[in-house]
Amino acid sequence: MDTVRAVDRAIDVLRCFIGTPRGLKVAEIERETGIARPTLYRLIRTLERRGMLRASEDPTRFELDYGVIELANSCLRGFDLGSRAEPALRKLAEASDETVALSVYRDGKRFYIREIPANHPLSFARGVGATGTITRGATGIAILAFETPEVISGYLESVPAEQRPALAAAIGKTQAAGYAVSVNEIVDGATAIAAPIFDRNRKVTGSVGVYGPSVRLTPERMTAVTDLVLDCAHEISSLERCLPARIRR
Repeated sequence: MDTVRAVDRAIDVLRCFIGTPRGLKVAEIERETGIARPTLYRLIRTLERRGMLRASEDPTRFELDYGVIELANSCLRGFDLGSRAEPALRKLAEASDETVALSVYRDGKRFYIREIPANHPLSFARGVGATGTITRGATGIAILAFETPEVISGYLESVPAEQRPALAAAIGKTQAAGYAVSVNEIVDGATAIAAPIFDRNRKVTGSVGVYGPSVRLTPERMTAVTDLVLDCAHEISSLERCLPARIRR
């Protein structure tokens, strides 16, 4: 496949900033991309001129700029599911009183397209646009568990051998229950509950989850919050197809 090397490199530079809200030094970008310093500076200056990067107070440190936000907002507006699911997500956030997130499943990754943070001093939020593997965390396992056996097998093979039994157990438990739970898996002190979302062909396309501090999401609250999550996932799945009322556990 023909590609333009300069464009590939510019995208490599931008992707370095994923998950780095405080920006990166040029030396860090160089180490991450392997691009020689003179070429890297030319790429950075071009991206800066086009509004994709900006220099911070430290002239050797750069951050993402408004141009990336414009592109991201345009992309997120294209996720029609997020807009149509907003009422269901708001209802879940109000009823659970915890952070709520809607994820979509694309190219083997989970992308947050909607997040409603909890109104508590102590709460957790990943942020819209955050990505992650589907082999970790409730919002990921809720997707993976309902993929095809071939895809599940591939993911099991992709993780280190010592992690496979635990992942296989989590997948099996999620398949049996219809939802996933994770505790201290991605963020210490956090508990998450997530359920899968399906399209009209009954293919898993994402998940909806609630997460918050384990001190609030106690075992006593988990049953009620789990039912709320399952109801929300069912409602979102039904936006594109007619589903019967969800049978409560």
